[in-house]
Amino acid sequence: MIVQKKPNAKHTLLRHWHLLRKLPRYPRRISINDLHDYLKNESFKTSRRTIERDLKKLGEVFPIDDDGAKPAGWFWLESASALCLPSISATEALTFKLVKQHLTDLMPVSVLAHLKPFFEQAERELQSLNKSHLQEWPDKIASVPSSQPLLPPVIDATVQQVVSESLLNNLQLRILYQNREQVTPEERIVHPLGMVSRGGLIYLIAAAVNDLTTIRLRLMHRIHFAEALAAPSQRPENFDLQAFINSGQLGFGQGKMLKLKVAFMSETAKHLEDTRLSLDQTIEPYDKGRVLVTATLADTQQLTWWLLGFGDKVEVLEPIELRQKIAGIAIGMTKHYGE
Repeated sequence: MIVQKKPNAKHTLLRHWHLLRKLPRYPRRISINDLHDYLKNESFKTSRRTIERDLKKLGEVFPIDDDGAKPAGWFWLESASALCLPSISATEALTFKLVKQHLTDLMPVSVLAHLKPFFEQAERELQSLNKSHLQEWPDKIASVPSSQPLLPPVIDATVQQVVSESLLNNLQLRILYQNREQVTPEERIVHPLGMVSRGGLIYLIAAAVNDLTTIRLRLMHRIHFAEALAAPSQRPENFDLQAFINSGQLGFGQGKMLKLKVAFMSETAKHLEDTRLSLDQTIEPYDKGRVLVTATLADTQQLTWWLLGFGDKVEVLEPIELRQKIAGIAIGMTKHYGE
């Protein structure tokens, strides 16, 4: 008599685990054939019929279903908790909460939609902790701008979605954009390269469709309409978003560098010992009550504003062009406040 060997319970549990992990969330689906190929690659010897039986049994316990098509596509229900298997830890819940608080403006809408159940489960997990220290953590940390805080402008939700999805999927964009000088918006076709958040504003970094060397900043709230085109976007050769930022473009410069020499009142320059202007910054005695600060950094409008913020506690020595520029501004201020 041939005794049929019972399936190993551990093996079955692991197979079920892999099936549940492989199922996508609705509206995406996966077929039995694709699941069979996946399990085969994971060294599980099983049949398509067994996989189908497994899924039906699992569907009695977990929020999974098929679309009824032939062949059927299986998925987690859209309403399923983020991590039905396994539950998230308190630390993971805190991480999701912080991500939601600080990074949602820069995430593609499709990614946010995928993360929504994770955020919801994280909130439930933290609420269940009662007075846990982790639950209190978001109330114990904050980010404070170093300049005067301003209320951020409102960005059209549809524009935000289209732009972020085009950037994610490397597609060209058709936009209607209105700068400060224009009465009505103008149509532009662009290659989206990145999005950057700065001081409450979100910028789209994009290259002109007919000239990849022309890269411009466009404020997201000034885009009235956005449409993703079928044509793939292109990136300028050797373009690097972080290098673009480091060049000073977001500080309203043209990528030019300068050697700055300024005389600071000693007490005023104390903070530069902790937060340097550049890697090559030096601070040395200059004259009575002042120190000489030297640094190589981007020539930007932001640098000019920063220096002006110190009033008479700083004197620009070099470059001479920047000294003359600030002197001209000071003369104009004197006309306003001279009396």
